[in-house]
Amino acid sequence: LLSEESMERIQKQENLQESAYSDSKRAVMLWTSVRAQNLAFKSSTWVHCSTPGMVDSDLGRNSVHPLLWPFTKPLRMLLLRSAAEGAYAAAACGLQPKATESFGRYWDGEKQLEDLPLERMGDKQFANKLVKWASQATMLDQRFTGYER
Repeated sequence: LLSEESMERIQKQENLQESAYSDSKRAVMLWTSVRAQNLAFKSSTWVHCSTPGMVDSDLGRNSVHPLLWPFTKPLRMLLLRSAAEGAYAAAACGLQPKATESFGRYWDGEKQLEDLPLERMGDKQFANKLVKWASQATMLDQRFTGYER
């Protein structure tokens, strides 16, 4: 699980663990929980998180024997979204009529899954450290300054 120790390992580029996907997802959600409110009030930038869900893509090809891959198509059609459905699900939160009336929401298509600032309040201290670390690592604040209205 993403922690201060794992942030240090990432910075040193050592011992990157197998939970990188879940850690990166948690980092984005924590970043959103902290920065969404600030960005909405400071510069009218509305930040939300979204998930495309499980999408039928070539990434799954490595999980089964190559000769079996074509035979998994019916099952994939039942269980997974198409690439177009995944793209829509990821973009849908910004297309909502009320997208600029709220901030920091986590969406799956048109369904709100979580109010991040509210529901991630217990992680606030760590989230603030993460935002500070990520802002320094990416120089985000310096680059964002040029886009303020």
